[in-house]
Amino acid sequence: MQQPGLRPAISPIHICATGLIAFIAASLWPPIILIVSILLALIAPSLFFENDSAEGRRRLYKLFLKYGDIPEAMKCNDVDLEEGYWTNSRGMLLATSILRPKAGTPIKAVVCFCHGFLGSSSYLIRCEYQRMVRAGI
Repeated sequence: MQQPGLRPAISPIHICATGLIAFIAASLWPPIILIVSILLALIAPSLFFENDSAEGRRRLYKLFLKYGDIPEAMKCNDVDLEEGYWTNSRGMLLATSILRPKAGTPIKAVVCFCHGFLGSSSYLIRCEYQRMVRAGI
């Protein structure tokens, strides 16, 4: 889902053109792949920061959850889900998710999943959390 007025940092046409040029150059002189790979490793991270903000990601995630076409595995029908944010001493918002079995389900274990900065806390990991909660973990 793209917000109105925002555009990707790199268009698909530029990506295809760059790939074609790299292919032709590599066909003519194979070591160019190594040089291009090093240059891309240095500049690529900065190309994806445009239009990216933590607030925007949180807003899009909330919009995603409001739609009715969420896969059944991601719906929290049989677990209690509590999501929020915790602010650390540096003012960073850290996402928290607490999933518990519905009342009456015995708890066999407690798991704390702590990932690094930019680690995976995607929608798919939410499905894995629910699988563990259903198992009583």
